[in-house]
Amino acid sequence: MTVLHDVLIAVYDSSAKARPAVQALLDVGVPNDKVSVVVQGDEATAEVLNRISRGEEIREDAGMGAAIGGLGGLLAGIALIPVAGLGPVVFTGPIATAMVGGAGGGLLGAITGWGIAESKVAGYERKIREGGVLVAVDGNVIDIAVAKKVLEETNASELEYYSKANQS
Repeated sequence: MTVLHDVLIAVYDSSAKARPAVQALLDVGVPNDKVSVVVQGDEATAEVLNRISRGEEIREDAGMGAAIGGLGGLLAGIALIPVAGLGPVVFTGPIATAMVGGAGGGLLGAITGWGIAESKVAGYERKIREGGVLVAVDGNVIDIAVAKKVLEETNASELEYYSKANQS
């Protein structure tokens, strides 16, 4: 797994709230391969996200609402992976690559390299289990500053910055 040096994580109560945040990041030029989304899902969710990422149009009644479908529109890499305690989870972006690349320990193994304490990861897992959505941006200090400015204007229930430097 590539160790990401700086990451900003926003938590949203629903896909409907996360979608505009992801779009806002892309609109200001944050590269799609720097944005990760983690949401509980199933095979239908992953298939719709894959189809959207390929540019295919999806009917609104195609097995899930347009709100979740919009999350995969321009993001790089999509994976549906069973995670202990969470069930099937859809990952997009760099975190999907980490999960497919064999990061051990599920979500914990995938994101502890970002400098996030295990206790905090457990909180993120709980929020995902409750229907929340994690949106993460990785990059250098400038990338993170741009993303932070954008995400501060969204309805995130939580916004946290992590760096390898503050890893314990």
